[in-house]
Amino acid sequence: MRRSIRRSSPNKALDVFAHLASGALLGRFARPQGEHWRAFALFGAVAAVSPDVDAPLALFGHDVWATHHQVYTHSLLGLVWVPALLASFPFRFAPWRTRYAVALAGWLLHVTLDFVANWPLPLLWPLTSERHALLLLSQDFSWRLDMLLVTSLALCLWDGALRHARAIVVATAFILIAWLALGFPT
Repeated sequence: MRRSIRRSSPNKALDVFAHLASGALLGRFARPQGEHWRAFALFGAVAAVSPDVDAPLALFGHDVWATHHQVYTHSLLGLVWVPALLASFPFRFAPWRTRYAVALAGWLLHVTLDFVANWPLPLLWPLTSERHALLLLSQDFSWRLDMLLVTSLALCLWDGALRHARAIVVATAFILIAWLALGFPT
């Protein structure tokens, strides 16, 4: 069920740890083993926070931040330029198409987490400026969800579990989805 809600204050942002950890998990899923798996984990983390490249708007005051934050980066327009810009940096660990796929997946992950976490987004901007959120969480990500993501990431980075990285990421995704669907406290 999608509901339109009013804009939140700047302190109601999704926890950056959740974005970083979920993006690193995405990178581990994209490259579970072999050469450059660390680069994929780091790139996934950067990709998952890349939609917040506009966060420094807060330096220009709350009005500027509230008016412009997420409009250009968390919408149809952001879907086009944010992953393409990130993938265009001259990283040498993977070809451009692979970097773009991870950057796009990181962007989608970030926007999905914000959308679920009571953060109204202008998803269809510039077609419409209406903001929507799923309202599945009573608050933004708490320590419980952060700990789930960080613990899963730690498991994926542990040498003894490297060959099970994809299974750990999939299990974490299922737990997170079940947690949200069943309405467990956050």
